[in-house]
Amino acid sequence: SGVLVVGGVVVGSGVVVGINAEYGDEAPAAAEPTEGVLGLAVSSSEGVLTIRLNRPEKFNALTWEMYTGIGDTLNAAAENPAVRVVLLTGTGKWYCAGNDLSNFTKNMPAGGPEEMASNGQRVLNNFCDAMIKFPKPLIAAVNGPAIGIPVTTLGLCDLVYCTDNATFRTPFVSLGQSPEGCSSFIFPRTFGLAKANEMLLTERQITAQEASDGGLVTRIFPEDTFRDEVEKIVKHMATLPLSR
Repeated sequence: SGVLVVGGVVVGSGVVVGINAEYGDEAPAAAEPTEGVLGLAVSSSEGVLTIRLNRPEKFNALTWEMYTGIGDTLNAAAENPAVRVVLLTGTGKWYCAGNDLSNFTKNMPAGGPEEMASNGQRVLNNFCDAMIKFPKPLIAAVNGPAIGIPVTTLGLCDLVYCTDNATFRTPFVSLGQSPEGCSSFIFPRTFGLAKANEMLLTERQITAQEASDGGLVTRIFPEDTFRDEVEKIVKHMATLPLSR
């Protein structure tokens, strides 16, 4: 599989397997882990269920277990009347760096790469399906850079808020992969065909302002007030009537 270096970070399909020197030697402290799902912290308060990607030492890169945990959490929240809004966000300075490359290098199944690819497709389909079918407001709070699938799946959220230092990149072509998360369908309808093609085919990184101007991001907040501003919005939304 291909490996790409972006700003000192080793990535593949938006994958981080190393620490970027830009953020120093000490990784931010992780939040309290979720029951049974390493890399996720899930909490609930006043009708808001927060799913926090919680691997700051790996820039919140996604493992297969995290994909499954997010999907299962969304499916359970869909049936839980106490949950009125779901918020997706990350711990530390990054929102998410995409897939952890160890997904593709550890625990190779007996069927080899073909079986691994089939298993991965099933996990990804279930993850995206849970987002698509979620019947309540699904909000992304992009607290920093996003690479790969955390970018492409933003189009599956109802609202997307980001910090002013957030960036968005989809490095699929270098890796011989196709964009996932329905982005080849949604992005041309969001950005327009020309801008979507530039982002998905040339791997150009876009800024928070460009993402907002293109319609992917709802609103941008300064980094120092970002969490407070988003919290006000989601708490208000949780008080509004919902229909099924």
